[in-house]
Order: sequence, then C-alpha cells, then structure tokens
Amino acid sequence: MGMDEWEAQHEAAREEYEREVEQRTLSEIKENAINYYFFYYGDDIQDRIRKRIDAAKELATSGFYGESLTSSMIAVELTIRWFLLRPLCEASFMSEDVADILVRQILPSRSGGADRDLLPKMLKEWGTDITSLELSDGSELWESVTKQFIVSRNRFIHRGETVERETAEGAVDAAERLLTEAIRIVTLFARRGEDGWAPTKCRRTIENM
Repeated sequence: MGMDEWEAQHEAAREEYEREVEQRTLSEIKENAINYYFFYYGDDIQDRIRKRIDAAKELATSGFYGESLTSSMIAVELTIRWFLLRPLCEASFMSEDVADILVRQILPSRSGGADRDLLPKMLKEWGTDITSLELSDGSELWESVTKQFIVSRNRFIHRGETVERETAEGAVDAAERLLTEAIRIVTLFARRGEDGWAPTKCRRTIENM
C-alpha cells in the first residue's frame, strides 16, 4: 500500500470517527435537555393534564358532555404543547415562540384548518408513530382528535352546538391514551421515578420557565 493510499484511508477513518463523536455529543445534549426539562417541570405538567382528564370524566358522568369535551381537549392540547412539542423544541434549541407556532399549525382553529401531518412527522424524532394509536372503539386516535373532537369542541364553544355522550366519552379516551403514549415516549429519554419526575422540593411550575 502506497503512502498516498494509506493517508487517504487514515483521513477517511478520522473523518468517520469525528462524525460519530459529533453525533454522540448532539445526542447527549438533546437527552440532557429533555432530562432537565422533565426533572423540573414534568410533575407540574402531568398533574395539570391529569386534572383536566379527571374533570372531563366527572362532567361526562354528570351529563355535561360539551364541558367534558372541552376539558378533554384542554388535556390534549396541554399534552401536545408541554409534553411533546416544548421538550422537542428545547432539545433542538428552538424557542417557546416556535412551540406556540407549531401548536397553532397542528391543531385546527375556529377559522381555519390544521396541518394534521405535522405532529406525526415531528414525533418521528421520538421514534413513535402517533397515527398508529387507536381508541377503544378501534378508530384512529389522531384522526379522531383533529377531525372530530377539536372541531366539535370549537362548535360547542362558539356556536353552542350539542355534544353527544359518545363524543365526550371518546374524547376522554383520546386524552388518556395520548397522555399515556406521551409518557412512554419521553421516558425513553428522561428518567422518571416511582413518585414522579423529581423530588417534591425540586419541582417547578411552567409559570417559572
């Protein structure tokens, strides 16, 4: 083997090693950012979502289906905003404003549609396929959320339209399953103990961000 060929192989090996080191470093930075986020804020966020789901169940049991649907969709939006998008933005060095923009793009508003493919594409970063999640009746969770539940919630709030019991119960199911999946996703990157994400004295609220 000539000197030029040996040097070329050596240079190629060095470049490959540097790429591997850079990739590991970026991966560690992302994981540290996610761990930091959930250590301080995970318990507060999860507690807020859980309270909305519990309220939705109680409201549905009492026959307040529109109010139940609204509470479930608050839980869904909190899960997407604070449990999935915000830590993903933190790990990618994007600002809170970016997370706000993404939420508006993902969830349909009263005046316009939404990019229903955006969240599934982003969650591939977490190694998950949200479109594969199903509700207890076998329907697709993400499609039901974006095409049915949030639309019905908007019509209830802004037009006073009636919400059926099946819709309210389906929305509760969606909120619970989405939270469960979100916890599963982030625990691949963030450490969670039996009593929560962090000791009580270390916990912070999202208002302190």
